[in-house]
Amino acid sequence: MPKKNTQAQTNLSESQLKKESVKAQSSVYSLTNATTISLMMREANRSANIDTKIIENTLKQGRFR
Repeated sequence: MPKKNTQAQTNLSESQLKKESVKAQSSVYSLTNATTISLMMREANRSANIDTKIIENTLKQGRFR
């Protein structure tokens, strides 16, 4: 009966490890940037909605007539 390997074996060279590390860092940066942009867009949308409400209320009160 053949002996089973219970440990994962990796044969990555140092340059391959560096490449994989750079890929992983790039993915983290991309995710961070996407999250930041999403939060900024959400805040901009919220702010625009508030501004719209202020303008609507101001117009309803007839301040610009």
